[in-house]
Amino acid sequence: MEKKKLIDLQNVSKTYAVGKNSVHALKNINWTVNSDEFIAIIGPSGSGKSSLLNLLSFVDFPSSGKIQYNGREVSDLSDTDISHFRSNKIGIIFQNFNLIPVLSALENVMFPLEIQGKAYDKGVVISKAKNLLTELGLGNYMDHKPNELSGGQKQRVAIARALITDPEIIIADEPTSALDSTTALEIIGLMKRLNVEKKITFIFSTHDTNIIKEVDYTIELKDGELKA
Repeated sequence: MEKKKLIDLQNVSKTYAVGKNSVHALKNINWTVNSDEFIAIIGPSGSGKSSLLNLLSFVDFPSSGKIQYNGREVSDLSDTDISHFRSNKIGIIFQNFNLIPVLSALENVMFPLEIQGKAYDKGVVISKAKNLLTELGLGNYMDHKPNELSGGQKQRVAIARALITDPEIIIADEPTSALDSTTALEIIGLMKRLNVEKKITFIFSTHDTNIIKEVDYTIELKDGELKA
């Protein structure tokens, strides 16, 4: 089956003003992300990995160049459309989990649907969240708060939370950096299984050379530019 083009970056640059200076975080990036891919972004600290992930998740926008999502020019979208894409089509996994401390694992997973403001049946949301946590091996930990979970368990909750909206793409910034090497490989294996079984595109940054061999391909950034 031919893969669908999801995100297309055309001559994308990102510049930040820092005091009186300009920092060129990304320079003329040309790259296409297709459906069902499992991709790692690599490069040293300061190379532009986080800036690129922010653009891919529409948390930030380019200073120049074009980004298309499903064939639609992002700069032409309304704020409402962008919010819709971000909350419905893109799941985000954070480096340090970003779980809400006062909520249980189950409540953390339910949270993205609850804040969308749609008329969801709460029973349906609870059932979906429970099914995801069970699928990810946390069936016995649904009532646990984040401080009662191990690092690997917290990241599994974060993955379930990213999956709850049935996204096309999951974007993760160093998703294994807070984990030991064994748990990191388990988490990447889990992400790869979800990529294959649920046909979700995964894009994540990493420094871990043990993880790179698990991906479909890598893109490497250096000083804000894609290395050939």
